[in-house]
Amino acid sequence: MLITLSVLESLRPDRPEFRAEREQFERWLREAYRGSRGPFAERGRLIDLYEEAVKRWPSPGAMQRLENLYREREALKRPQTRSQGPLDLSIFTRRPGFIVYELARLYLRAR
Repeated sequence: MLITLSVLESLRPDRPEFRAEREQFERWLREAYRGSRGPFAERGRLIDLYEEAVKRWPSPGAMQRLENLYREREALKRPQTRSQGPLDLSIFTRRPGFIVYELARLYLRAR
């Protein structure tokens, strides 16, 4: 269903109802997976579905949504740290995380 809606959305960008249907489908999926296996389960399942959709049809809407899901997941995993003063040296010790690999793979897949 997600692949079909992504195809329709990319072939007919002038029809906003396809995007609305894709967003409604995503809301149904979120409700179905809510509370199933911890806080990351619903987002992880959505990421899996969007990755499959992008593999088969790399539509701009699906790719943008997948990128946003990657960023949301990374933001939840990254601990919120406060600056230790005017010179924050923690930027030198932070690793970029898996999101760098995921975003690179996403954009290379679309090429």
